[in-house]
Amino acid sequence: MKNSDIGRLDGSITIESAYLMIFILFTFGFMIRYCFRTHDRILSGMVLNEALELSGHLLSEDEAGIQGYGADRLGDLLSQRSLDFNISSYKDGNEGSAEGKGFVISMRDKGFRPQKVMRAITLMDGMKDE
Repeated sequence: MKNSDIGRLDGSITIESAYLMIFILFTFGFMIRYCFRTHDRILSGMVLNEALELSGHLLSEDEAGIQGYGADRLGDLLSQRSLDFNISSYKDGNEGSAEGKGFVISMRDKGFRPQKVMRAITLMDGMKDE
């Protein structure tokens, strides 16, 4: 080993680490984007479930207000600016869908019918008395 070689290092390590950092930064970027999209899917599912539950308890005239409430709640989206949010009547209950960029969530609710529960309780009480 010569004295002139002691202070010199090979430059290829620096170039290779630069390429590696580009790959790592792109990987982090894709992971963050995936987390944002997952957040939006989960949030839209939660808001849709809440809106369907509310629409089952409220009158059918309040359907537009519930859709507005759902749209306001979806203002916290991270990966996209807008989401189509619809609630409509379906048989005895309601049906809703939330459609975004790359995903569609749809749910059905049978509705809130307290008279059915009360009839079942009354029937059970009547059977106990006999």
